[in-house]
Amino acid sequence: MARVRLKHRRLCYLLTIVIVVLLFVRNVFFSNDLGAADANKHNRKNTYRYDFNEGGGAPGHDLNTKYSQNGAVFKDTIGNYEPPPQAPREGPGENGVPVKTLHEEKAAVDEKIIEYGFNQYVSDKISLDRNIPDLRNEQCKFWHYPEKLPKTSVIIVFHNEGWSTLLRNVHSIMNRTPPELLHEIILVDDFSTKDHLKQRLDDYARLPKFQNKVKVLRNERREGLIRTRINGAKYASGEVLLWLDAHCEVGLNWLPPLLTPIAKNR
Repeated sequence: MARVRLKHRRLCYLLTIVIVVLLFVRNVFFSNDLGAADANKHNRKNTYRYDFNEGGGAPGHDLNTKYSQNGAVFKDTIGNYEPPPQAPREGPGENGVPVKTLHEEKAAVDEKIIEYGFNQYVSDKISLDRNIPDLRNEQCKFWHYPEKLPKTSVIIVFHNEGWSTLLRNVHSIMNRTPPELLHEIILVDDFSTKDHLKQRLDDYARLPKFQNKVKVLRNERREGLIRTRINGAKYASGEVLLWLDAHCEVGLNWLPPLLTPIAKNR
């Protein structure tokens, strides 16, 4: 019994020595490589870092050939698809500021949360054309994308969606997408039962402000998310198909960065 314990103890000592030797070899032979890798990573991180000059642009370097990626080019001028600054707006939810409700509104809030799974009551207070904060890195504003990009069909699947959340999504796409790149917005109804998603939605989609780009497609029975997305794809006629959730809002200059790698690959 004592011999077994002695052998076990010797084995533990041997394993400890092996581990120590391996750690020593790693630190000696690989530390320089790891340090160089960290330095390269740091340099890449700082590749697009710059200080703004008084004119609001990037440094005056020749960036046309030095900074290019997937068909996009980083320059010292505002990007060719960059939208003008958003006009100031006031109202609930503008610029992503939280909307606070009163105590006497609690019952209405709770009712909508039970019905939709989120605070539809507050959503109905917010403008369909509200401003949202620009969460991009500042260097995003100086990327230039190809002038010729494929036209896109945006497909949105919904079932018993709230009115304001669904339409705010549509408005954000219309407001923040270059019109020459937006072929159509297809709203695919997976057999909703709510009244506001029937004739009222059909009439709203036909409003002149949407320029015949918003179309409503309806399933004859519940199909589920994937089949409904496929139905939207079969109906779409754009060069690129892009699916969005029903209750979201697109950000500023959101589409050209997505289309550029596709255009380059073609």
